[in-house]
Amino acid sequence: MIKLFRNKKKKAIAFVDYEYWFYSCKERFNLYPNLQRWKDKITKRFELKDIMVFGDFSHENIAGDLHKVRSITNTVIETSNTFMRKKKDMTDFIMLDYIYQTLEQQKGIDTYILFTGDGHFQTVVKCLKEKKKSVIVCGIEDSFSKQLRDTASEVIMVDIEKELFERNCKMVLNSMAMIEDQKDLLANFLQAVENVSKASNIPEEEFGKMLVRALKLGCGETERR
Repeated sequence: MIKLFRNKKKKAIAFVDYEYWFYSCKERFNLYPNLQRWKDKITKRFELKDIMVFGDFSHENIAGDLHKVRSITNTVIETSNTFMRKKKDMTDFIMLDYIYQTLEQQKGIDTYILFTGDGHFQTVVKCLKEKKKSVIVCGIEDSFSKQLRDTASEVIMVDIEKELFERNCKMVLNSMAMIEDQKDLLANFLQAVENVSKASNIPEEEFGKMLVRALKLGCGETERR
């Protein structure tokens, strides 16, 4: 029998503190935010009305990511300012303002998705839940307020371990591809591990169990930013 009705996805809107995501990944793990993977995961569950990305993209460290952000959303809110106060505080303030405005103006949104680890957002999370909204908070382990985590309807953590593993595998496979003598696979792998370890300051032990898994991964192209 043909199924005439399918479960309708709930309407959601996302607010992303890109500075939090970028610096949490870059400074601690030397990784960059994987926006497309995150968006794909969210859109499988929800009808995503918009993704609002907030950040000060005037700084050279983060400016290079603006093209990645614009590839997944047209709603980019630049929060740079000339005040002496911390710019991060201004980003939080502007993002909070947009959340409250959306709550007031867009009545058909069922789920609010916030990408932030800042405890200051627990007040708006409580407000949203009082208005019968589901609130999903996404964040980075060890850079995530416990109070905010406890307040959310649901928490989604970025899988840093998986992203580190994939990055390291790609680095090793790329290094193997540049070795001229391809006869001895094990020797090439060990040489690639040594090369990557020296270039990235990652201990060789971290790659100790990667041989089989790296070859199964089968991705020799470095992920482009």
